[in-house]
Amino acid sequence: MDDEWGVDFEIARGTMRYQQAELDDLMQALEHFWQSPIVLEAIAQAMDEAMLAQAEAYKRPRADVMLVVDDDKAHLQEVK
Repeated sequence: MDDEWGVDFEIARGTMRYQQAELDDLMQALEHFWQSPIVLEAIAQAMDEAMLAQAEAYKRPRADVMLVVDDDKAHLQEVK
């Protein structure tokens, strides 16, 4: 029985080393992926689009509102 546990332990240890090596390879590939010019350009473009959309949102007319409290419940009401 001791031999079986020893063999199982060695197999598990070898499997863990193999999985760690695969994980290390994957992490290295992801680092290269995120640093690639195509990905960086796509991120920059998405950020630009988000900032433009936010700027457009600020240009829209806003409704004037006031806080109204009725029976201990608060809600916003548009002021006309």
